[in-house]
Order: sequence, then C-alpha cells, then structure tokens
Amino acid sequence: MSGILETKIILAPLLKREDRILHAQKFSSLNDASDIPHAISAIIYNCSDIVAYDDHFRAIEDVIPYLAPEDVIKE
Repeated sequence: MSGILETKIILAPLLKREDRILHAQKFSSLNDASDIPHAISAIIYNCSDIVAYDDHFRAIEDVIPYLAPEDVIKE
C-alpha cells in the first residue's frame, strides 16, 4: 500500500495579500471563502491539480483539476 508521502506532492507557502487580491475573482464560484487562498496558491505555484478532502473544489475544475487524496494514492 502506498501513502501520500510517497507521491510528488509539493507544499507551497502562504499567499501574499497582493496575490490574493489579484486572483480572487477567478474563484468566485467557490462557496466557502476559506477555500479561495488554497485555489490561488495552486495556480500561482503551477500545480497540476488541487488535492483535498473538500469536494467544493469541483466548482473550479475548469480552472484547476480537483483530486481527492485517495485518487492521488491510486496513481
């Protein structure tokens, strides 16, 4: 059985306030405002996907693909 730490997941630093202001509108379809910084970070740091247990990120799959952690482990 493989684990999440055996993947190519990269942890990104927190956003600068300016980055959040510049990119927030792209993610207005997210129902939970606390998800927006995560989505912006994923775009700024050129992530291929956003990985989360929170399936609210499905609302922005047109901007960045969403994967659940179990989907990453399967790959």
